Amino acid sequence: NHLYEIHGLKKPVKENLGEKSLECLFPEDREKISEAFEQCLKQGKDYDYTVRLKDFNGNQKWVRTKSHAIKNEEGKTLKIIGSVRDVTEEVERENKLKESREKFKSLVESFDDIVFTLDRRGRHTALYGKWADEHVEKEFLGKTAVDIFGEEKGAVHMMALEKALKDIPAIYEWEIENSEGNKEYYQTKLTLLSDELEEAVILGVARNVTVETVYQRELFETKKRLELALEATRAGIWDWDLKTDKLIVNEWWAKMLGYSLSEIEPHISSWENLTHPQDLKPTQELLFKLFTGEEKYFETQIRMQHKDGSWIWINDRGVVAERDKEGQPIRLAGTHVDVTEKVKTQEALILSEKRYRDLFTRSSDPNLIF
Repeated sequence: NHLYEIHGLKKPVKENLGEKSLECLFPEDREKISEAFEQCLKQGKDYDYTVRLKDFNGNQKWVRTKSHAIKNEEGKTLKIIGSVRDVTEEVERENKLKESREKFKSLVESFDDIVFTLDRRGRHTALYGKWADEHVEKEFLGKTAVDIFGEEKGAVHMMALEKALKDIPAIYEWEIENSEGNKEYYQTKLTLLSDELEEAVILGVARNVTVETVYQRELFETKKRLELALEATRAGIWDWDLKTDKLIVNEWWAKMLGYSLSEIEPHISSWENLTHPQDLKPTQELLFKLFTGEEKYFETQIRMQHKDGSWIWINDRGVVAERDKEGQPIRLAGTHVDVTEKVKTQEALILSEKRYRDLFTRSSDPNLIF
């Protein structure tokens, strides 16, 4: 009965059911089955095929047809036992899975990232991405990071694997030397897919971060050199957010005034409260010229009150560090340098010159200076 249902027939039929079944097959599949049946009949060769079928009601299906030859002692085929089963749902499900895999593969291979899977022992079971050519697959598939990179360099990968197997986020960085002898840096994330299967339980995604890493290291070195230069000149740094009036200063800015960094409130009012009233307004006028674009930067000397109550002289310099889309300044940055000794020396020199000038001008005796 099931055989009749598959072909969309009502039992009984006068025609040969085998011939009717062949009529339902797609032309290329019909030829293949006819040939296989002939070989089974004459040579006793079994077959098992999944083919397309269109029943007599016009419904397209997938069927699995199998045949087995029953032979006598001389090896001659006496009869053929066969079966036909509707496997449409299975094939469609498999095709969807295959299509999904192909889409996934196409998508992943368009990435510059390295995508791979590992089993619970850390062996690579699959590789994806533009870089995963046959040579790389040969070097990686079936091997652990220790097998590939050695005990020392592979340790960081195996430690991350242990975390991932415990369903703990595992993100780590590692480096490798390329064929040209240059170092490349990668950031990898391992994710647990299943803790039951023996195969492919871990998904790994590795991103080449060489450019970012080199840039960050250069930035760090530049920052370090700047800090050393500022420390050598004992310069304080300030950074003023004009939208929030938040003022960020470094340790030297606070230290030259006798304070620790934690004692300075991160607000522009800290600078205003410590600046001498007579110097505050002129400096604000210079800042206004900077805001309007009349000046590209400002530099002035102001008095600021030390924690012990004394006044020290500060050389204050600043520029517009950032503007908004309309070109309005939104951030200023600059430096403070303690010039108290320099100012005192200049004042002492001026006083000395004045004394000598008075000595000459008030004396009734003629004087000559060479």
